[in-house]
Amino acid sequence: MKSLNKNIYIFSIKFSPGLFKEFYLIGKKLSSNNNVFYFISENYKFLHKEFIKNQTQKQIFEFLFKSNNIKNIFLDTLQYIFFRKNNISSRFIKNKPDIVFIYNSHPINFLIFTLAKKINPNCRNILFVHEPYRKEKRFFGFLGFFYFYLQEFFQSISFKKVQSVILPSPLAKKIFLSRYQWFRGNIYNVNLLLNDEPHVNLERKYFTFGGGLNKGKGLKEFIDLVNYTAIKKLDHKF
Repeated sequence: MKSLNKNIYIFSIKFSPGLFKEFYLIGKKLSSNNNVFYFISENYKFLHKEFIKNQTQKQIFEFLFKSNNIKNIFLDTLQYIFFRKNNISSRFIKNKPDIVFIYNSHPINFLIFTLAKKINPNCRNILFVHEPYRKEKRFFGFLGFFYFYLQEFFQSISFKKVQSVILPSPLAKKIFLSRYQWFRGNIYNVNLLLNDEPHVNLERKYFTFGGGLNKGKGLKEFIDLVNYTAIKKLDHKF
């Protein structure tokens, strides 16, 4: 009898530590009835050790990439073109992909989606898009502008090879729809994923900004709100 299990491949070539818990949780849920393979940056290894301590489902991890900065993104792209494509192709041939799910943008996403479709035309390609478009690229200087421009270019060509796009917030979905009106695939809004575990409900007293501060974070607008509240003597605490 033919197995109903699907072969699901999860890629996260460009390292972003905050994403591991999300794509791992998705893979963990899917692995109870499917074969799940991870091809991710080796920089995730320390998180991998932490998260798989008590796992029971069989999940296969391969750390094939090093993309944690611009230099390694470039090197990973060259290595894929010249020899790593054959490594991934052999794995796709051995276990034909039913779903390829890629987390985070990278120049070779388009090539991996194309390869998956070549090996299995019925493969469903899915891309998680953390930031569909940055309006404030000029605030990062010339090199930053150039980097984000290339990132958006490679991301946009990937959209031509995917059947589904997943976005992390209603705002990201709004930006995506305004920028890529031509996209005809499925669009899903999936907010931050967390493990289904009990949490202590503590009173929140602080705001935390993660990553580098820039205009896109809305810090100025937040400070303006605090000042407005103080001037109007409104009963809000910050």
